[in-house]
Amino acid sequence: MGRRIVESLVRAAVPVTLSSWIYFPELSEWHFFIATPLVDTKGPRNAYDQVLKVMTRENISPEFPLHRVFLIGADHPIVEKVRENLKTSENQIQQFVNVQLANGFAREAYVYIGGSIRITAHQNETYHVMFFPYSGPGGAVPAKRMQSLEEVREFLQAKVRVTEEIVIGAFETLQKRKSVTIPNIQLSRNELKRLGLAA
Repeated sequence: MGRRIVESLVRAAVPVTLSSWIYFPELSEWHFFIATPLVDTKGPRNAYDQVLKVMTRENISPEFPLHRVFLIGADHPIVEKVRENLKTSENQIQQFVNVQLANGFAREAYVYIGGSIRITAHQNETYHVMFFPYSGPGGAVPAKRMQSLEEVREFLQAKVRVTEEIVIGAFETLQKRKSVTIPNIQLSRNELKRLGLAA
């Protein structure tokens, strides 16, 4: 169920940094925590509204009550605690963890890297495509070089799953300003490496 919720949010372009099942012994219940920068940028209420709309549209709400879903900011201490225990060598979206928290423990985490894509036009009709994560350790960001606008279009739509409507709008801005940013991109670690967007 947790993976279904996360994948539904990703398809709806709701930015997800990390999510995890956390068990609370005093309640004898598992709760699903979702870390999203929306909590920080839009506030908890607006973030919950967006998530509820997606869960209702995907018919998830009847199966999984919203009171067991908790939204937290991308840099919340729970995120840091779970992230510390992730196996950095693994590329799977889903990882099993055993993280002791103040009032419970986390069992499994769903790891997406949320961020934005920046496209920059250069001379000789070449383009650089870069991915900037919303959170993480920082450092150098690799630039993927492309030889034509059509190659950029194919990359965005077929491999990064950006909709045609967003690509058209981005290209209009790119022609005017030579640079454009597409927000709310959700990719797994494995996808980032395979696409040449991560070291």
